Formats: sequence, structure tokens, C-alpha cells
Amino acid sequence: MATLPVSNRKIGGVDAAKAPAGPTSPTAPAHGDLIFNGGPVITNPVAYPTFWGANWPDATHQAQAARLMQYLKDLISSDWMNILTQYGVGSGNGGGQVLAPSFSNTVPATLTDAQIHLTIQAAINSGTLPEPPPNNASTVLIIFLDETCAVNDPSLGIVMCEPSGDNAFGYHYDFTTAGGNNCYYAVIPALDDNCINNTCPGGCSLNLTETQEQRRTQVASHEFAEMLTDPKFPSGWYGSSSDEIGDICNGETATITVGPNTWNVQRIYSKTDDIKTNGASYCLASSPFTIPSLPGGPVGFAVALSTAVAGACNVDGRLEMFGVGTDNALWHIWQTAPHAATWSAWGSLGGVITSEPAVALNTDGRLEVFARGTDNALWHIWQTAPHAATWSAWGSLGGVITGEPAVAVNTDGRIEVFARGTDNAVWHIYQTAPHTQAWSAWESLGGVISSDPVVAVNSDARLEVFARGTDNAVWHIYQTAPHTATWSAWESLGGVITSDPAAAVTSDGRMEVFARGTDDAVWYIYQTVPHAEPWSAWGSLGGVVTSDPAVALNSDGRLEVFARGTDDALWHSYETAPNAGTWSAWGSLGGVITSDPAVPLNSDGRLEAFARGTDNALWHIWQTVPHSGPWSSWGSLGGILITTAVR
Repeated sequence: MATLPVSNRKIGGVDAAKAPAGPTSPTAPAHGDLIFNGGPVITNPVAYPTFWGANWPDATHQAQAARLMQYLKDLISSDWMNILTQYGVGSGNGGGQVLAPSFSNTVPATLTDAQIHLTIQAAINSGTLPEPPPNNASTVLIIFLDETCAVNDPSLGIVMCEPSGDNAFGYHYDFTTAGGNNCYYAVIPALDDNCINNTCPGGCSLNLTETQEQRRTQVASHEFAEMLTDPKFPSGWYGSSSDEIGDICNGETATITVGPNTWNVQRIYSKTDDIKTNGASYCLASSPFTIPSLPGGPVGFAVALSTAVAGACNVDGRLEMFGVGTDNALWHIWQTAPHAATWSAWGSLGGVITSEPAVALNTDGRLEVFARGTDNALWHIWQTAPHAATWSAWGSLGGVITGEPAVAVNTDGRIEVFARGTDNAVWHIYQTAPHTQAWSAWESLGGVISSDPVVAVNSDARLEVFARGTDNAVWHIYQTAPHTATWSAWESLGGVITSDPAAAVTSDGRMEVFARGTDDAVWYIYQTVPHAEPWSAWGSLGGVVTSDPAVALNSDGRLEVFARGTDDALWHSYETAPNAGTWSAWGSLGGVITSDPAVPLNSDGRLEAFARGTDNALWHIWQTVPHSGPWSSWGSLGGILITTAVR
């Protein structure tokens, strides 16, 4: 982007200057102001490369275009993509598509941004480029200019590859198409030696020792990362001081190797690593595993209580809680601002339901709630727009279920719901396309279970379902590939448990399962390598608990387990370091609760625990600082929730 003050930025882009170094002795995250601002994020990347300029038809430039196409395919299949999962983008390496290129040979020699819009719209009108989908969370354009094209737009303050006055090496932006949809695009100039000499002949974030291809791929990685995480600048992941995730690490060159190819990329900011290292290290070229979603981001979370209450995070960062009232209707309450201490009044969403609700966040940003009806079918209701106060009418998904539903979002953006059937098998139903109301028929996954199922997403993007069997062991079944319809056979993980299991993925990518044992202690078992067998032996965390355990991932990467104790207070135990295998002693958070706890993450990184009190109201307690104590005192959110037995 142009060297304008950050506060005057109008678009996202690659500055000619390198990013400043961080502090030499950091004591806190260096870029704490980079947050999710509630706007779009590209959750399922589909990239359309398009090559503009008069030179592209010749053999030399056709070879260059073929190399850039291969680069984009390799980038999406590389571990560089694992960095972006923390921001709600894709499913890690291989989580995206690069489609066939298009070419436009008759564009002006000097382009304004308005002319770029007109050129894209003309290509859409002719069918050369696709119309972006409604609520676009997938389609992006990558425009490669040749040496005959430059950009000079005074209204945006950006000049690229002109004879003088250059101030940027690339940018991304958006506009609304004639069809009313958001079109997101990045512009990568030719970046030949003349362009570099015009901008900074002594070298800056790019230099003359690099080849033209190396400069193009480095800038393309910067713009691709920012376009996916902040496509509608600056409403996605952005900080008023830090800027976007590419800008924080601007000019930090690295390489990736995929098959026979080694490519220049730019390192990308990882907020997760910034938090973990207190600002010591945060610019990554790759991650060996997908990085769990940051709190308050667009992928969000969904947790449920045995009190007929569930919680979710809206895409604008506000927690919203759902519960069943004494009229058997669904009621909800929400924070009035992201991670705020102020909450709305309770409001009714109607319906007559006979189970705990389960909630998921559609990939277009709308919450959707599922529950069993009086006919034992699965019913659902959804927001009519992202983080909206208006909801649909209730609709039936059919089926005959005998327990609480569990819900997860596949990495291709489709919601999938699981429940126990009258035959005690696990049954499931799923959206046939992302964030739509087109659903499959119910299908059986078999098994014979004696608990409600729980579902979690492995770090390689495969769904995995856990439940207690008739032998009181933990059994599991998993997708054989991400978002596929084929599943493994059921397998036993052993153990003897007396609760529903709880599952979470550690910050190094391993699934970990927790449950109450016959001694009323919390027991756990874990994958010994990420998203794969073998599993460890069962181990005890001790404690004496009287509820199902709940598990949450702190914003610094440490797991924390919560459960009700014999004194009806809320107790917790936590990893002493991320993935450490060592746990704290159990400690009491006080309170008097009559349900299982649920513990979501606020959008500022603080855990917040919810449970029903002796007055049947919803009570809560929260960390006063991210991933740390002390905790607040307990506070009541009111309401009157249906009384159900704590298992």
C-alpha cells in the first residue's frame, strides 16, 4: 500500500517500506489491537487468476502465467495456509481451489481503481469471470498486470509501476457488482526491474537481487492473505495501529517448497503466536498444523449445557446464549457489544422444544439453532442476516431422535447435525451446500451408544464423533477425508466413563477427550500425533466431580477443564503450558450451580463460564484478563430455565 499514515488508509496493500521490527524485549503481544471487526472473511477460498495487458499472449509471458498459476496452486496446498485457519479462513493446506485463468489484452496502460471495476464487470457480463455468490465468502480475483500496465489512482493515493512517484507494490480492494454482490480482488503489478528502480532503487520491501517471479509471488502471498482475512477493508481482521496481517510482516521474505518447486512468499502475522510468545515471535512462513480459530472470529464456536442452554459467538464478536424456558420455547440473551459486561433482556424465539439447543455459525455469518420438537423430529431456526436480531420461523428437518443434537461445520462450509436414534445408533443430516436450507436425508452411522454424541473437527479438517457405548467405553467414528460422506468403522478407545464425553483439539493439532470415571474423577485420553492414531492410555486428572466436564482452549493455547464439584461449586484444572501434558491442581471458582458448565471464549480472549443457579437463572463468571486469572465474581443474567437432571 502507499506510504500514507495508517489512519488514512482507504485500501489494503503492500507498502514499499519494510515493516518496523518489534520490541527487543517484549512483555506483551505486540499487535493486540488487531481484532476481527465483524465483516466478511473468505472461509472457503476459490481463486480466479486473471492476467491483464498486451504482453500476455506471447510465449514468454504465457510461460510466466503458467508458472504463476502453479505457484497459486502450490501456495494453497502448502503449510502456509495453516497460518490462516486461526482467522477463520479455509481448512489449512489444501483448503481452497485455483480455477482456470482468464486473459484481458486490451486494458488501459494506466489504470485507476474505477477502471479496474469496469474491466472486471465487463468480464463478468461476458462470462469470462464468474458473478460472485451472494454473501460472498469464497470467490476472490487475483489480477496480474504485465509491463504495459500501471496503476495511478489519486483518490486512493496509490501509484504502482509508473515512471515516477511509485509508493506501493500491490493492493486489494472490493466493489459491488451490477448483480449486487461483493467482488474482492487483488492487483499485482509487473514488478520488473524498472518498477523497482522507480520505487526504491536502493531496495526496500522488494529489491533488485530478486527475480521478477520472486517479487510477484511474494507480493501475491501478502495480498492473498489480506484479501482472505480482510476482504472488505477494514471490516475483517484489522487493527488501527497494526493494520492487516500482511502489513505487520511486510517485506519479510521466506520460501516454501511444494514438490519440485520452491517459491518466495512473505511471512504472515500469527496473532496466536504473538499471544503465546508475548510479542517475541509472530511472523510465520508456515505452520505444521492448522492453528485453532481465534476467539471472536468468524468461525466462532458452539457449546451446550445440560441445562437446555447453548452459547455461540456472533460474527461481530458478541456472545449469545440460548435456553429453554418454562414454556418450552427457545429464549436468548446477548452481549450488547463485543466481549462486554452488559447484556440484553431475555427474548423468546418461540417453538416448543424438548431438548437442549445446539447452535452453529453458518459460513455466511448467520447463527442457526437446532433442537428436538414434541414430535421427536429435529427442528431449527436461523438468523435472517449475520448477527441480526431477526430470525426465521421454525422448520422441521424430520427424523426421530431420542437425545440432544450435536452440530459442527464442515470445512467446505456445510453444517452437519448428529443425534441418537430410536435404535441407539448415531444418525446425521447435513446441508447439501454451504449456508443453505437444502438438506440431505437422514443417514445412519451405526453404532450402539448410551450417551449423546459429541462432534469435533480434527486439525486436518475431518469431523470425528465420540459417544459412550453400552460397555461404558468411549467409542468414536470419523470422516475418512475432510467434508466427505464416507466414514470409518466404529472403534473403541476403552475406558469406563459415567458421563458424556467432551472433546477439544490442542494447539499442536491433537484431539483430546475428557470424561468422568467411575471414581468421579476426570479422565482423559489423547491422540499422540496430530489428527491420527495411535491414542495414549487413559490418564486421570483427579478431582471429584458431579457433572459432565467441559473443556475450553485458552487464547494462549492451554486447555482448561471445568466441572461441578460435590459442593455444587464450579471447579477447574488447566494445562500449565500449551501441550505440556502437566496440569494444575483443581481449584474452586465458587458459586452454587445446578447444571453442567459451558465455557466459551470472548472475542478479546477471555474465557467465560455459564451455568444454571439454584434460582434457575443463568449465572456467569469470567477471566478478567485473557487466558489468566483472577476471575470475576459470579453475576446473574436472570431468566428461568427448565430444570433437568445433571447426568
